[in-house]
Amino acid sequence: MSHGSASISSWFLRVLLVVAAFGVVGSDTIASGAANFGVIDDANAAARAGRTELTNGGTYAVVNQVVTDYALSHGEVVVANSTIIGADGTVTVTLVRHARTIFFGRIPFLRAVTIATATGSASPGP
Repeated sequence: MSHGSASISSWFLRVLLVVAAFGVVGSDTIASGAANFGVIDDANAAARAGRTELTNGGTYAVVNQVVTDYALSHGEVVVANSTIIGADGTVTVTLVRHARTIFFGRIPFLRAVTIATATGSASPGP
């Protein structure tokens, strides 16, 4: 191998590593953002599912199970004791989703951005 082709290979490897690093950071950023947006929608949907069950005569335990099942089926968990049925029949729930990341979840000061939390509620309606 000549000296010229070795420097080209070295240069190409550096460019490839930089592109890969940007790809990983970009992927983790998108995953974290998607988790944050998704958990908001899912918290409201889980509350609506619980509210529907309450309308059909479900008890607190059944409503809580419906909310928990909905959350688990969407890759989330219900925060302990966060399923609340208000006096007016409003169902409120808080969900947590951990974003699936390549890099962010392994760095202590970036771990917080991989955890998305949202509270959703569903009121009785017409």
